[in-house]
Amino acid sequence: QKGTWDSMWREMLFLRQQRGHTGVSTRCGDAARLVRWCSQQRWLTQTGALSDERINLLQSLDFDWHLQDQYWVDMLLELGTYKLHHGTCNVPYSSVSIKANSVRKARLDD
Repeated sequence: QKGTWDSMWREMLFLRQQRGHTGVSTRCGDAARLVRWCSQQRWLTQTGALSDERINLLQSLDFDWHLQDQYWVDMLLELGTYKLHHGTCNVPYSSVSIKANSVRKARLDD
C-alpha cells in the first residue's frame, strides 16, 4: 500500500509542477483514480486516519484540502469563459452547467 500511496503522491507532484496547482477533476481530463485518491486523502484526514507524515507531504504540494473552494474557482473560471464569448456575466439559466445545476438542486433539497 505504501508503494501505491507514494506513486499517487508522485503523480500529484508532477501535476503541481505542470499546472502550478493540485486541483484535480475528471472534468479537466484527470484520471478518475487520481480524483478518487484525492477524495480519499481528504476523508482520511477528516477521520484522523491519515498519518502526519502523509499530511505533511500533501501540504508540501499545497494540496487542495477544501474541495468547495476549488468548486468556486472552477465556476468563476467558467463564468470568465462565458463572458469572453458573450460579453456579459448575465448567464441565462439554460446555459448554467450541469454541475452547477446539480449543486443548486442539492441545496434546495436540504
